[in-house]
Amino acid sequence: MSSKISRTHTPVDPADANVMDLFRMDGMVAVVTGAGRGIGRGIALAFADAGATVVLTARREHELDEVAERIAQRGQKSMKVVADITHPDTIPTIVDRAMNELGSIDTWVSNAGTSDYPGNFAFEDFPDWHWDNQIALNLRPHFVASRACAQVMKPGRSEEHTSELQSRFGISYAVFCLK
Repeated sequence: MSSKISRTHTPVDPADANVMDLFRMDGMVAVVTGAGRGIGRGIALAFADAGATVVLTARREHELDEVAERIAQRGQKSMKVVADITHPDTIPTIVDRAMNELGSIDTWVSNAGTSDYPGNFAFEDFPDWHWDNQIALNLRPHFVASRACAQVMKPGRSEEHTSELQSRFGISYAVFCLK
């Protein structure tokens, strides 16, 4: 995709609108990491349904191809960036591509992550390598993305992070927003 997005989003007065109109993202650009499956896939499709152009990022191209196809079937645009967010240059590359090719980033969802726990370790035996891997995937990229977005996002836009949590229902997630 080489053309920048047409800015058509107009704020809606809550008193005058259908509540779903409050969630429209027409003319906005949303980046979703971990967009190939699970929660990230659902968020990417929801943003497309709301009218956003979605920048899809994940490590597995075939997963992004499927999500991009579903977005196209819904009449929306997407851009794929196959990348591993644990690599230092990945997030700046995503930001640069979105800004250069689409003109803005209005929302960034740092969804990529895992709660993978290979083994059953007592606290005192928890391996350093596993700790390092968890920080590299579940903490550092979110900080790097927040810093990168702070440099390019317009006031009033948001960056959100999702974290998968175990619950008594088996599936849950938390979202927090930095403004």
